[in-house]
Amino acid sequence: MAERPLLVIYAYGTNTGIKAVASGGHGHTEDELRYVRRRYLSVEAARAIAIAIAIAI
Repeated sequence: MAERPLLVIYAYGTNTGIKAVASGGHGHTEDELRYVRRRYLSVEAARAIAIAIAIAI
């Protein structure tokens, strides 16, 4: 489950979009990624994840 939110963040962070990311070879469909975005990813959550990634780097 942790892979899906990262894919959604990647899609928006690189401005490629969910459709383009869903066409990759990872096995998650566009519908699954859109569900994760609607259900789990808010503006606050995206900011917190971005900060955690920046600190880890």
